[in-house]
Amino acid sequence: MVIDSLIARLTGRGRISRPTTRRRTAMALWSGPSEGYMHAKVEVVVDEALAWIERERERTGTRITITHVVGRAVAEALRQVPELNHRLVSDTLIGHETVDLSFLVGTDTDDDVGWVKVEAVESKSVHALAEELTKQAAQAREDGLPGRTLVQRLPIWLLRLGMRIGGWFAGGLGRPLGFAGLSARPFGSVVITSAAAFDLEEVHVARTAFAHVSMNLVICAIRERAVVVDGQVQVRRCLNLCTNSDHRYVDGRHLGRALKIIADAVADPSSLHT
Repeated sequence: MVIDSLIARLTGRGRISRPTTRRRTAMALWSGPSEGYMHAKVEVVVDEALAWIERERERTGTRITITHVVGRAVAEALRQVPELNHRLVSDTLIGHETVDLSFLVGTDTDDDVGWVKVEAVESKSVHALAEELTKQAAQAREDGLPGRTLVQRLPIWLLRLGMRIGGWFAGGLGRPLGFAGLSARPFGSVVITSAAAFDLEEVHVARTAFAHVSMNLVICAIRERAVVVDGQVQVRRCLNLCTNSDHRYVDGRHLGRALKIIADAVADPSSLHT
């Protein structure tokens, strides 16, 4: 209780969640990303989604992509399954007030990968998310990777220590580290990336402890599949959504609920209203 109160003071706003017996056991069993993670995949038929995206592009002029649809669907899942919308500080679960998501973006100059965070995605439409993410991604490419100079100059052993401390301070406590280019909670609740450009059908990304997120989600390449519809085999366009989630935050039932919400919303984006 004393530790909880101290962490609550350090982290500022945010509610303290009382973990169940199972959750406390998970916290005791696993201390980092080397173990205690659940890997899952869900296949989604996206013919209707792609048609909806095309119609909305023509109607609004906004360059919507499947990434924006998936991002908004993830936000809806975290709204309905709040267990995924937490961060873990020491052994204390802190609930986020909004659903903030980070999206990995490539740079124009080399093979480095940066990221942008969009806040309160649960309150945004797919169109608003697309516009904000496009704008932030362009700015991120112009600015370059945050803290790149520091990363290049530090020896690996010191960089490793710095990332652990910086991740705990910025991602856990939610305090910005300006000199390292880290804002408060720089990765939000979930990290989303796309493997479609690499033509990968299934991939589970490596988790990083310093991000302090409950889940990573990968959007894979779209493929034509033989799907049974009303007892008939039809060719449909499908994609895999692959996730790694932290067992200290969620159980299989939480992940199952969240993935169903995401899959249903991606299959029918018209349901994603605000």
